Amino acid sequence: MREENRGITLISLIIKTLIIIFIAIIVISIVSKYSERISEKYTIAYNLVTNQINIQEELNKNEKLIGITDVSGEGIIININDGNDLIHQEDLVILIDELKNAGSQAISINEQRITNSTYIYCDGTVILIDGVKIGNPFKIKAIGNSETIYGALTRNKGYLETLKKDGLKIEVEKNENIEIFRSSKNTFIKYKNEKNNIEKLYLSNQITGKSSVIGKGMKIEIQENNAKLTALSFLQIINDLNSADVEAISINGQRITTLTDIVDISSTYVLINSISINAPYVIEVVGNQDKIEEILNYNNSYVTKIKNKGNIVNINRINYIKIEKYIQKKDQNKMLVNYLY
Repeated sequence: MREENRGITLISLIIKTLIIIFIAIIVISIVSKYSERISEKYTIAYNLVTNQINIQEELNKNEKLIGITDVSGEGIIININDGNDLIHQEDLVILIDELKNAGSQAISINEQRITNSTYIYCDGTVILIDGVKIGNPFKIKAIGNSETIYGALTRNKGYLETLKKDGLKIEVEKNENIEIFRSSKNTFIKYKNEKNNIEKLYLSNQITGKSSVIGKGMKIEIQENNAKLTALSFLQIINDLNSADVEAISINGQRITTLTDIVDISSTYVLINSISINAPYVIEVVGNQDKIEEILNYNNSYVTKIKNKGNIVNINRINYIKIEKYIQKKDQNKMLVNYLY
């Protein structure tokens, strides 16, 4: 009887210990999450008090990057006349990426501002940008160094040349005073309604990628098998994820920002933020898990297409994901606004 009681006591002790460990893990997770937020806000407050930053200037820069303010500056305008409905979602996704790679700091298509949460889909003979229908002709505006962007877009092997060969009428012109309007997308409500400037700077730093984002989300692991992923593959996956209103995305540790460009290098590897990435690929996303999972499992999603080509894809819900801030490691800074006025 005593042995039996000892056994019950031991089991009870083990269960209590496991419960305590489980509670401790949750508490540590919560404390870690909130202590980092407090630390970042403290740093902002300290820099403000010690005159290391001008908070209004920082907010203005972030709002230009986010796309919630009108901007103007030099750049280029691309006019595309597509009489045969040849332009598709992929074409605009590729053109936006080329413009970012050329140093464009703000982009719009038919007056729809392109932001880090923009998604583009075909809907019959029209195209949806963040749910807004646009159609032929297409006017693409890009602000940045006009000489650099013009040279990159009009080169012999550029994507515009490919579209011209398909029969599209395309004109590219430099312009010293381009105006790009703010995004009409009803996003960043929490930021817009916030009155405290320290909180606003903290929130806008998260949106732009200047600080880390912590929360629930999804981890997508892709192992190449039968089909190699390209820059366009990742651009399409990001496009799908943006339609789920995600808060932050990283691919193999590279934070996706408003100005992130993704480039193929000699069919060997892919550059994101000028950093090479290779398989296996790990895509981490913070956002509504139900929405993200629904988008990823949709029959026409790009992740589904990757699976159907024989690649191995694992999708898991994660209750604690930390997506690190963007860190410049090469010569391309993805936080520049020096051409935006």
